[in-house]
Amino acid sequence: MSAHTIYLFATTNNPSPPYMSQDGGATWSNTDDADFTTEVDAGDTVQWRFDLNMNGQTNNISAINSISPTTYFKPSKSPNASNQFTGTINSGNPPNGVQPYTIRYNVTGAGPQSQDPKIQMK
Repeated sequence: MSAHTIYLFATTNNPSPPYMSQDGGATWSNTDDADFTTEVDAGDTVQWRFDLNMNGQTNNISAINSISPTTYFKPSKSPNASNQFTGTINSGNPPNGVQPYTIRYNVTGAGPQSQDPKIQMK
């Protein structure tokens, strides 16, 4: 079992799509939600959080409001004290199966935003 962390970063001037990074890897600015896919195994945990800064810029995400549940995983219904959501990947998902989900977040001065990445089984 592995743990994955997905970081979101957005500014008031560029609220959407957010920059997204996972597991300390490269950072993307997605114009196509399908470009950001996290590969997982049953029992893995996924945590969503927002970085405080990137390249000297301050993150203007003020909250992650929700992560939509899917048949592959069920994230926490509300964030923890550090404004992070966590979900565990269910067993019984089809090998190589892919499922989109929605991250809803607020950006100071720009309001509610959303992004639709994917979870893919290994």
